[in-house]
Amino acid sequence: MSKNFVQKFTRQIEGFEVTRTRIEDQFESRRIRKRDVETLYEGLFLRAVVSFEDMLESVFFYVLYNKCRRKMWRPQLQGSRKTLRACVLQKQKYLDWLPINRTIERAQLFLNQGLPFSLLDDDDKSKLSQIVAIRNAVAHASPHSQETFKKKVVGSTPLPKSETSPAGFLRSIARTNPRACRYQIYVQSLGKAASKLA
Repeated sequence: MSKNFVQKFTRQIEGFEVTRTRIEDQFESRRIRKRDVETLYEGLFLRAVVSFEDMLESVFFYVLYNKCRRKMWRPQLQGSRKTLRACVLQKQKYLDWLPINRTIERAQLFLNQGLPFSLLDDDDKSKLSQIVAIRNAVAHASPHSQETFKKKVVGSTPLPKSETSPAGFLRSIARTNPRACRYQIYVQSLGKAASKLA
C-alpha cells in the first residue's frame, strides 16, 4: 500500500526530530558550537527533503504498477513494470520529483486524474515551493539560489541578520505556543503533504 511509503517517511522525519533535539541539547550544554548546530540543521533538512522525494517516487511507481487497490487511483497505462518505467523515464537515468509541479504534471500524464498527487492543494504547493528554495540555497551557494531563497522564503519578514542565512532561518523560532522552529514547521508541511498520498 502507498500508506507504507508514507509511514516509512513519517518514521524517518520523526528520527530526524530526535536528532535535532539532541543537537539543541548539546548546544545548550556548550558541547558544540553554533556553527556546528547550523551545519547539522542544514544536513537534517536536506535528508528530510531527499526522503520526501524518495517517498514521492515510491508512491508514483506503486500506483503506476497498478498495485493500488483504490479504483480512482488506477493508472492510464498498462504494461510490464519494465515497459512502464521506460515510458516514464524516457531514456533518463532518474527523475526530479521536486519542484512538485513536475510530479503533478507527470502524474496527470500517466495516472488517472493525476491521483493521488492532484490531491495536493495550493497551500501544500506553496510550502513545497519554499522548501525547494531552502534546499537549493543549502545545496548550491550560487547567487541565484541565495536570491531565490531571500525572495521566496524570507520575503519581507523582518529578521535579525543571524536568521537570514538558510541555516539560521531553519533554526529560528517560528511559533512560540507550542514552541517550534522553522525547520520543524517545514518538515511538518512535508508530513502533511505526504499524508494526502497515503
